[in-house]
Amino acid sequence: MYQLRTTRGYDFYEVASAMQKAIRRADAKVAGYFALELWHSGYVEYVWRRLFTISAEDCYGIITKEIESLYKAYLFINEKAKE
Repeated sequence: MYQLRTTRGYDFYEVASAMQKAIRRADAKVAGYFALELWHSGYVEYVWRRLFTISAEDCYGIITKEIESLYKAYLFINEKAKE
């Protein structure tokens, strides 16, 4: 059976779960570590979708709008970098 792994060999689903739990516990250091683990493992779009989902489930409103703005800025900057 195929398992999704991160760059450092972590199970993808465990990392995603750890990121979400750390966010909900306000542990920025752990949340950032696991977000970057996913990011550097090529799961960039997943990180953005997960952040949207977490914000919508836990604190919809201004936080979701901030994430949306950050995502749009990320897309804009990366499109400019391709030119």
